[in-house]
Amino acid sequence: MGANRVVKGIAIPNPIGKPDEEKETEDVIRKKLFELALSALATDLDEQTVFSL
Repeated sequence: MGANRVVKGIAIPNPIGKPDEEKETEDVIRKKLFELALSALATDLDEQTVFSL
């Protein structure tokens, strides 16, 4: 059984985006969070780990 992986988002009401940003900027933020989540899934862990941008 693997360890917990936590990927920190922007905020609780908007975990994967920042609606107050321009659309292009928000798209970049979403892409970075998605890539971080994929990296977290591919990482072997022995204990809980928090991933953040």
